[in-house]
Amino acid sequence: MSVIALDGGRDVFTPFGKLVLAATVAAAASLAALPTIAGATDRDPWRMWTGELHRQCPSHHVDWVFDGGYDDLLYSFDRTLPRSVRRRVSAIAEVPQRCAKETMGFACEMSANLEAYEKLGLIERFAAFGCRHYRCQDVASCDRIGLPPE
Repeated sequence: MSVIALDGGRDVFTPFGKLVLAATVAAAASLAALPTIAGATDRDPWRMWTGELHRQCPSHHVDWVFDGGYDDLLYSFDRTLPRSVRRRVSAIAEVPQRCAKETMGFACEMSANLEAYEKLGLIERFAAFGCRHYRCQDVASCDRIGLPPE
């Protein structure tokens, strides 16, 4: 496996970091194939969101937030929405029903909310929020910027 050289050409990944990165890349590649298999169109919310992130702030790598960070990102964005919009997102996302069998992680919640954001025309706004308030140096290694403490 080749490792992307960062930090002036030095390999900055530990052996465990390389393993995590390899697993993440493999999982992402598997997930990327699912919409094609399922017959999804260009309206796939994950693709729309990552496309917006790459368009608005490619250097921030917000799409690297990853699993546990999804919950923080969703919660922080949700706090910026009017109550009526939050209710509509919740009604469309149906997280308690759709994610009831999920035992770990927040990918299900993220998917459900992205679908709701797409239906409500909020993908660009969600991406802009992520660009303003998150910067990732590596997968799951992100800084929150300008957000109040939880």
